[in-house]
Amino acid sequence: MSLRTGDQFRDSLRDGRAVWLGGERVDVTPDPRLAPCARAVAEVYDLQHDPALRDLLTTPSPGSGKLVSLAYLLPRSTEDLLRRCAMIEFLMRRTGGTMGRLPEYMATILMGLYNARDLLAIADPAYARRVETYFEHCREHDLCLTHGFTDPQRDRGQPPEAFEPLHVVERRSDGIVIRGAKAVATLAPYANEYLGLTAHRPDLRPEEVIIFSTPVAAEGVRVICRESFTHPRAEDHPLSASFDEMDAWMVFEDVFIPNERVFLLDRVDLNPKVFAAVPAAWAFYHILIRQTVKAEVLAGICVAVADYLGISDQPQAQTTIAEAIGYLETLRAFVFAAERQPTYSSFGLAIPNPTQTILGRMHGVEHQPRILQLIRELCGTGLLMAPTPGELDHPELGPTVRRYLAGKDPRAPERFQLLKLAWEYAGDSFGARQLLFEMYNAGTLPINRTRLLNTYDTEPLVRLAKELAGIQPPSF
Repeated sequence: MSLRTGDQFRDSLRDGRAVWLGGERVDVTPDPRLAPCARAVAEVYDLQHDPALRDLLTTPSPGSGKLVSLAYLLPRSTEDLLRRCAMIEFLMRRTGGTMGRLPEYMATILMGLYNARDLLAIADPAYARRVETYFEHCREHDLCLTHGFTDPQRDRGQPPEAFEPLHVVERRSDGIVIRGAKAVATLAPYANEYLGLTAHRPDLRPEEVIIFSTPVAAEGVRVICRESFTHPRAEDHPLSASFDEMDAWMVFEDVFIPNERVFLLDRVDLNPKVFAAVPAAWAFYHILIRQTVKAEVLAGICVAVADYLGISDQPQAQTTIAEAIGYLETLRAFVFAAERQPTYSSFGLAIPNPTQTILGRMHGVEHQPRILQLIRELCGTGLLMAPTPGELDHPELGPTVRRYLAGKDPRAPERFQLLKLAWEYAGDSFGARQLLFEMYNAGTLPINRTRLLNTYDTEPLVRLAKELAGIQPPSF
């Protein structure tokens, strides 16, 4: 198998998986809260079969020669990174940047693990070989993955032994048995595979260091979903009607992981290096591109709302629009710089410049709340009170609503539609989840500042400052 169709993807979800939502076990594809996003992901699989999109979304497999997702292209140049960027932008624009975990994102996480094979080989060369085999398996079978590394929140005042993090409970000749849970596994109900990583923490014990994979439908695996934000009416909720990608707890109750799916065990000393290397290679770059696409939409909302309200020439509206465009273009500049100043891994793979991707992400996280507030101020009460198409077209209510809310403005219904879109970014629960996701996805601001300082070479800066201050270098 190489490229799957949307129907094949949906069929793969009918595998007996244990998905729980709202306190009940559910089937993913027919459940009205989960089915819309399943269709959205299936559409991405179907797009890969569109001849007009072949070069944009697919590439020949270096193994089989068959077409596979371009997400698995191992970049070796700026040109390869630009191909990847074009793919990501195309897919993200379909969802307004609201789906951060489409299948092509998890391919970047798996690529990061593939690129860390030299670190894994320090512990055991078999780990590196297994990752290479697993990477090829996912590429050739066009699988959809999810991942998790966050431990459940706990009271830090309680002793660590009061909690049971994910850990190895049994070691066998053919594999291990694990027990525990991981949080915020986005897209988990729709994934074929779960890729487990271990976030480093000071009290981490050897038995808690586990990098592994398992089918989501494996015995003992439970997917426990948060509350659904899916809305049934797409005309009122153009984003959340289809793009609630769902976050979930992944619970492992004595799950057997065969040796070939175990990629690192026990090495507390190696885990921080591996955990840092996996997302830093291409996932942070993917996030930055997605943030940029979302910034395109937010800037577009500002320009269009000002036009529909007839205030485009007013200084306050112009200031808002200029700030939204500045936010967008700054993010674009970070993407541009990251692609054209790549670093290269020990395997010769082109990695977008880490300094630019980290700084770009920091800029995005710091300023997005400000842009959302500007949208709220620009839209005013219309953000909350825009009438729905059902009200406008109602045989009894419609004439009244149109008379008093639309008047003789022929563009009023379009303005209402745009306000509904703005509400999904800046007002409702779907938008709140989006902002929370941005704030904590791939690390908080303090974490990213620490990443920057740990990787940035400050020596030339200090040398220049000392030279200008007249401080002579020490002589030995």
